[in-house]
Amino acid sequence: MPNKNLFSQTSVGIILCTAGEMEVILNEQPYKIIRGSYFLISPLVKKTVISRSDDYQELEIRENVERFHRILHRMSSVLGKLSIPDHPLMQADEATLKLMIEHHDEILHYRKQLSDSTEETGSILYEILLEHAIQGLWLKAIEYYYQHHEHTQNPKKHYSHVTTSFFMLVNQEFREHRSVRYYAESARLSTGYFSHIIKSETGYTPMQLIILVTINNAKMLLSNTTMSIKEIADELGFPEQFTFRKYFKQHTGISPKSFRKQVEAYPTKNSFVCM
Repeated sequence: MPNKNLFSQTSVGIILCTAGEMEVILNEQPYKIIRGSYFLISPLVKKTVISRSDDYQELEIRENVERFHRILHRMSSVLGKLSIPDHPLMQADEATLKLMIEHHDEILHYRKQLSDSTEETGSILYEILLEHAIQGLWLKAIEYYYQHHEHTQNPKKHYSHVTTSFFMLVNQEFREHRSVRYYAESARLSTGYFSHIIKSETGYTPMQLIILVTINNAKMLLSNTTMSIKEIADELGFPEQFTFRKYFKQHTGISPKSFRKQVEAYPTKNSFVCM
């Protein structure tokens, strides 16, 4: 059975297979990942891991969505026309795979340079170089997808600017804002019309997506950190630990403590979903 423990990160990026095999569900469709397979981590792709071979290896570049806000804003119509939600997986040839690995190594290099830099000037320089390297890898992956995959001209397949902006904004601001009205006002739309757009394009209501992002980030922190329940409640913007526990149990059926124990018992069964 597919894993139902779905996590989220407020991030975009790429996962690229360099060896072995993995079975996944991407946007409700099963796929077999092999060397050269890649898919974008974005607000448009959901991933559930079913199994991995013992020799499976991947390169993963993941960055906070805020770093990509400007480029995603400019590319919202392009991403919609590529039909990535319907066809999330791409198979790169060896030349492109090599180029993407080189991009990955460059990113690691600039990250190290940034970490080692002790001067403000150097930090600013390597931060900019790192940002460009990350965006370069992401754009190269999209370019290859564009060149080798049928992309639709059907407007009904597009995610509108309203929806893509909502995906990015909710990932940035869910800690402070969990009301549909706030996001509708940010889009300069009535709550009813805003909700209609989001529901018609994603199949989810805005509130369902706000809850999903909040719960998924809670699961990520419970799974991947040693933060206490109180610290996680603070991190996610809940006024007190009790409120967070009640919210988490209401939307998952179990307490945060029970969920953490479940993850510790079955660590290989966890995967991430990006909305």
